Amino acid sequence: MEPTRIPLPAVIDPDQIYLQAQEKSARQQDKAEIYKEALDSACDYAQKLWHEVDVVRGYLLTSLPTDPRLPAPHRLTASPTGPDDEPGWQAWIDTYARATSVLAGPKGDAGYGYGEGRQQAQLRRTATNLRALARRPHLEGHPNPEEAAQNPGLVPRWPDARTALSVAVVTLAVERALAWFFRRPPTIPIS
Repeated sequence: MEPTRIPLPAVIDPDQIYLQAQEKSARQQDKAEIYKEALDSACDYAQKLWHEVDVVRGYLLTSLPTDPRLPAPHRLTASPTGPDDEPGWQAWIDTYARATSVLAGPKGDAGYGYGEGRQQAQLRRTATNLRALARRPHLEGHPNPEEAAQNPGLVPRWPDARTALSVAVVTLAVERALAWFFRRPPTIPIS
């Protein structure tokens, strides 16, 4: 799914600033004051953008798995860790909404980012195949490391060479037998 493109806010669009200055200068004579207002607005918005990008950066760092070199209980997966990780999903929705809102411009997006964030999270949290894999991560072949550490029987193991060779020989034999069976000419009884 292609993400929705957010248009460039007028406060940092030089063409919009120029057009607004032209309109105002038809009514006023002081272009320097008009451009100072535009610069002040752009700087205020740039500072807001900077602070929000800093929040997004912080979220990206805290959602990573914990550093395994540090002493503490470790989280081995990124957050959200699965469909039932309510705090992880809420942090994702909040961060997505903040980034969307600030990208919309100085006045925000009137809640659009929260709505879209909740919708996207809901789509990912309620997918049937995701729920099945969350209950049985070994089916995907990449077990949840925390669950695998507690239950080593979930960890998929590579077959040894003898088992792999046996499976390959049996598969080849079945394939040849089926090919022979379906290629032979039909028998028509003569009466």
